[in-house]
Amino acid sequence: MFVYILNKKQLLVLYTICSVHKIRTRLFYLVLAAAAVCFLGSHATGQSRSVLAPDSSKQAVQEAITLFHQALGRNARIYSGAVYAPYNRPSKGHPFLGNGEWADATILFDGVLYPQIPLLYDVVSDMAVIGYAGDSDPLQKFVLVRERTHYFTINDRRFVAVQDSTNQINGGYYEELFNGSVQVLAKRSKQVTNRPSELIFAENDRFYVHKLGHFYPVNSKSSLLKVFKEHKAHLVTFIKDQKIDFRQDKGLAIARVAAHYHQMTTAND
Repeated sequence: MFVYILNKKQLLVLYTICSVHKIRTRLFYLVLAAAAVCFLGSHATGQSRSVLAPDSSKQAVQEAITLFHQALGRNARIYSGAVYAPYNRPSKGHPFLGNGEWADATILFDGVLYPQIPLLYDVVSDMAVIGYAGDSDPLQKFVLVRERTHYFTINDRRFVAVQDSTNQINGGYYEELFNGSVQVLAKRSKQVTNRPSELIFAENDRFYVHKLGHFYPVNSKSSLLKVFKEHKAHLVTFIKDQKIDFRQDKGLAIARVAAHYHQMTTAND
């Protein structure tokens, strides 16, 4: 039977995403039917009826989730944010991450993973802007609700949502440059100069190391070594031997040192 092909975990995933969005029973069975087709296809190619390869089961569930998103369309909860208001003045540069063009993102929102969502990240306003276009409708722009977002990835870059501001760090989206026994975060932003004739956008990034529950601002080699002071002598040698240049790419330099620190401190775990 169909239910025998799906294991309990896969059924729970499909049921949960439908429950979160209060989907009617008919659509729930539509999603399950899509998963059944995927699994039966795998079975027809010679895979065991009761034991599926991990990759094939993940692919089947993801295909079912994709169908789920398509069925919801504009009514999916990910589009529940405010309409994005663009900058309507002449400008030199733009407020967005990268080249300012739409790129497909993967977003974990309300516990549901949404693949291939068009996204722009406004680093001035710290807003992730997502696009939706129906069959005949122009592209609509919505602000992703940060409080319900866990992370998004765009162009192989992962941004995590820090929900609460503290005296160490402000809430917002941060690029995760490294994550191990310590975490390296980059706050991507731009300064705006308001001239009578135009707006000028200039990059103004900040970096943090999250260690033992504390966020440390890091803007130089010396400030990074203070965070890792218990291994300062070794790390000074490592930076010199590896010719790590903090002036050329500060974020990469911090991430490389943090990765080496992680390797040192977890070698015997």
